[in-house]
Amino acid sequence: MISNVLTGFCEDNKGNIWISTFQGVSKMNKQGVFQNYGKAKIKDKTLSFQNIRDISKDRNGNLWFSRRDGLYQLDFKDNQFHFYPLIYQKYMGSDLLSTFVDNRNHVWAGTYGNGVFEFDIARNQFTGSLNAENSLLSSDYIKDITQLTDGTLCFATLRTGIDLFFPSDSSFRNIRFSSFTHHYESDYINNVFEDSRRHLWVLSWYGAFVLDEEYQLIDSFTTDQGLISNELTAITEDINGDIWLGSVNGVSHILFGDDTSQILNYTTEDGLCSNSIATGAAFTAGDERIYLGGANGFNVFDVRDIRHSPHSDVPVITQLHLFNKQVGVGEKINGQIVLDRQVHLKKEIRLNHKQQIVSFHFSAPDFSQNRKIMYAYKLDGLDKEWVYAGQQVYSASYSNLYPGTYCFRVKAENDKGIWSEEKTLLVHVYPPFWATPWAYLFYVVLMFGVLYGILRIFLYQERLKQKLHIETLQHEKEYEISNLKIRFFTNLSHDIRTPLTLIVGPLDSILKKESLSASLQKQIEIIRNNAYYLLSLINQLLDFRKMDTGKNALTVSRYSLTAFVAQITHAFEPYANQRNIVLTFDSEINEDWVWFDPHLMAKVFYNLISNAIKFTGENGRIRVVVSGDEDTATVRIIDNGIGIDPEEQERIFDDFYQLHNQAGSILNTFTSGSGIGLSIAKKYVELHHGKIQVTSSPGKGSSFTVKLKKGNEHFEVFQLDKQEHGLPTFEIPYLYFSRQDESAIEEVDPVPERNMVLIVDDHPDIIQFVAHCIGDRFNIFSARQGSEALIIAEKELPDLIISDVMMPEMDGYEFCRKLKENILTNHIPLLFLTAKTSLEDTLKGLELGAYDYITKPFNESVLKAKVDSLIRDLNALKQKNGILSHTEEKSANQPANEDPFLLKVIQVVEGHLEDPELASDLIEQELKISKNQLYRKLKAVSGMSVTDLIRMVRIKKASDLLLLSDLNVSEIAYDVGFSDPFYFSKCFKKEMGLSPLQYRKEKRNV
Repeated sequence: MISNVLTGFCEDNKGNIWISTFQGVSKMNKQGVFQNYGKAKIKDKTLSFQNIRDISKDRNGNLWFSRRDGLYQLDFKDNQFHFYPLIYQKYMGSDLLSTFVDNRNHVWAGTYGNGVFEFDIARNQFTGSLNAENSLLSSDYIKDITQLTDGTLCFATLRTGIDLFFPSDSSFRNIRFSSFTHHYESDYINNVFEDSRRHLWVLSWYGAFVLDEEYQLIDSFTTDQGLISNELTAITEDINGDIWLGSVNGVSHILFGDDTSQILNYTTEDGLCSNSIATGAAFTAGDERIYLGGANGFNVFDVRDIRHSPHSDVPVITQLHLFNKQVGVGEKINGQIVLDRQVHLKKEIRLNHKQQIVSFHFSAPDFSQNRKIMYAYKLDGLDKEWVYAGQQVYSASYSNLYPGTYCFRVKAENDKGIWSEEKTLLVHVYPPFWATPWAYLFYVVLMFGVLYGILRIFLYQERLKQKLHIETLQHEKEYEISNLKIRFFTNLSHDIRTPLTLIVGPLDSILKKESLSASLQKQIEIIRNNAYYLLSLINQLLDFRKMDTGKNALTVSRYSLTAFVAQITHAFEPYANQRNIVLTFDSEINEDWVWFDPHLMAKVFYNLISNAIKFTGENGRIRVVVSGDEDTATVRIIDNGIGIDPEEQERIFDDFYQLHNQAGSILNTFTSGSGIGLSIAKKYVELHHGKIQVTSSPGKGSSFTVKLKKGNEHFEVFQLDKQEHGLPTFEIPYLYFSRQDESAIEEVDPVPERNMVLIVDDHPDIIQFVAHCIGDRFNIFSARQGSEALIIAEKELPDLIISDVMMPEMDGYEFCRKLKENILTNHIPLLFLTAKTSLEDTLKGLELGAYDYITKPFNESVLKAKVDSLIRDLNALKQKNGILSHTEEKSANQPANEDPFLLKVIQVVEGHLEDPELASDLIEQELKISKNQLYRKLKAVSGMSVTDLIRMVRIKKASDLLLLSDLNVSEIAYDVGFSDPFYFSKCFKKEMGLSPLQYRKEKRNV
């Protein structure tokens, strides 16, 4: 309920009880569930429902509520509230105290100080008013209104008794009760009520007065007759015709006998929720139950349950308290609705584990004997014996109820010592979720799960040990096999060094001869360079094998580190100059005597300086700096080259690790090396008890730092050679550098009648060799990477492209894909020349559109044969297909090969067919390509020139017009862009074999 302070009751047509309060209106259904209305939504406004004084029901079943500022109507047809303010401006401040709907279905509203207002429900408006100024109404303070059976309206005033209004003649009659009581409070009237005997009951501040049908006083009731109080506030009649009077001190029940009457009084000691009954808050519902309301809620009971007998009635559980707070119907406690209807209607309740403090309030139905009744209660499951509460004890409290099911029992003993039957209520206290049977089942499952997990872990560890043992055996076996392989390859490398030495020696001698031709000298240089490169790889592999097997004997002597590093740095100057790199040496210390093995440390600095040259671009800078302090000598090799990504810096010293470029592919093989140079350098430095580090930033360069300890205390005695030695001299091994600015092939003027071939490879020697093989019959272009090749291919439109697969930035597969996506280059056949020869790699290339594969190393004759065959097939295909078919079945706009580019060219030509000045420049402008691109693309897909194409399209269009129209030859000639009909006839006959007129005649006859 919205508030405990009540002002009135009313029952709607569905049996719901409506209760008005100072905080709003509550509706209670038959199950005891409340619905509260604190505000009313009326049109676009929300109005407060506070201070509702009275409720009435009209003949349509709609409810009317009185409030200070007007009347509220609840229309059950649309289930909407409507508001009707007082229409008279001077009465806008009136405070409505009561409402009553008469037999004409008019609402009468009594006010405090402004008389009575009449509202016509049919017209939905106020139609008049009665007050002391415009009528014989004795007072403008109207507390209550009722209509008698004969139609007379009775108005209860607050100072002048009652006024009877007779609608038939609009006359008034005033009755004052102070005339016979001689007490002024007799004229302060709170309620008027007509009972079933058509007697009019008038309740005042000085008792109750009863008038007959002639409005004569026939009886009166005060405290002298046994009422509990003279200050009466509410009245209702029960099913037996007895009267219930509410007052400020309790309730009086007047029971009428044949000749006498009996008065029984009830207070809170008898079970009333409040001794003070609100004005007008007594009501008998259609189910004959009586409602009495006051300042602390209301009581409801059935008079048939109130029996005055020697037997004790079964007590009723009236209230349920949790934590000393009453539980309301529909109220949520800890997210749970405990009572969905009144507790006396419940057979069982459900509580959770947090609701451990509970109280049961009970009462006997017989109010007259309530103060003499004794109660006994018991909670099965907790109380072992009955608890006897004694008189005027109406509750039982329990705390710390454990989860389980309890049964609360209560019985009553009347003044005759007779005990009633028991009233029972089952109480289910549910455990928390962690103490439910499902939770215990989970615990059991969890326990078995943990045991199973422990067992699994134990078995897993055992299997892991067994697996580790097997893997150890396998690793040892693999290590043994690997050593056999390395030993075999090392031995083989030793054997290879001899023939390689016999190769490079004579080659050096041959190159010194002046009689060699430039072409032959170039070929011999390629052989020598790659032989030297192979020899350096073999030497590195032998050094790695020595380090891996621990066979590198360390013999250290005392040397000047500055002079040693300077000698090595100066030896690299020719190679730096070859790439236009500035290589400088600086020393920041004077005394730098350090113990080291010169043969091993020389290889360290060879690797570091050669790597710096390899990974520094043209016109770069490399600084070699020697510095140190009392304990340490430091050598730094600083370059401004390509740099190293942070994630790769920790791995560059790993065995066989090769640096990747920004695109993620391995750098050029002849630039990146074998991946063991830095690994060897690190092992040699650590063999000297030193450290090697790298700091780098991509695109800004790298700095390698070698730190060596001074003195010889960190070496073994047998490693020391204390004899004085001069600075050793070394021969710098051959280094191979691919110069980026050097053209891979010599530039020669192209021969017009030759086909064009584009060679794409990141190794210049490969480009030179391929160019040497086929350059005498083709115009050769070259590119070092895919992106560069795409530009050349789009510009020059070669007849054939020979490309490597493994290239930096853009590999051959990506190059092939982009080549085939471009409408200008999609016709160019691509021949892969690569060392990737697996079935998967071959299929990938062919699916992307590659024409064929040639594997490295390749035979010159095979390369020539494949290229010649490919060019021959392309030329034959162009001659076979042509641009347009010469047969009659093909239309002028349908090419034989349906090339997309060719279709676009034909569309442009057909769009400007009537223009006799149509030439290639218009097509170039429309397609946004150059003259050379248009010529080469058209020649490649059709074998015809632009002029031949335009003429052919015009002839084919003219042939269609000759057959499909009646135009003469001159008109057709002009329509297809010929300015001279004679020249048109000549061209037509040359192309079609017949003159235009002969062609029309023969073809139409067919």
